[in-house]
Amino acid sequence: MFLNTVNYTEGNNVPIEIGIEESNLKGRNGMFWKISIIDHGKGIPDELKQHAFTRYLNAASGTGLGLSTVYALVVERYSGHVNISNTVQGDYSKGTRIELWLQKAP
Repeated sequence: MFLNTVNYTEGNNVPIEIGIEESNLKGRNGMFWKISIIDHGKGIPDELKQHAFTRYLNAASGTGLGLSTVYALVVERYSGHVNISNTVQGDYSKGTRIELWLQKAP
């Protein structure tokens, strides 16, 4: 994720915001850690967001494994959740927000 932020942000300054908070997840029991990673790069077009977790995505310019690996670990292995949205609502070109929910240990 961080490599994409560097590769898709113009200039030498690459701001990345990271937040961690305790959160619930709608429709799920228990508490989660919500980890937010926000960048201000070129963003992911809305039509590609639904396919971003697909391995070897043709539209990917890297290896096509980054977000698919995140999904496999967070969702499939640890029963969490991943969401991709725009940093600025309604304008994907202003950056990407990736939110991960990982279940808190009992």
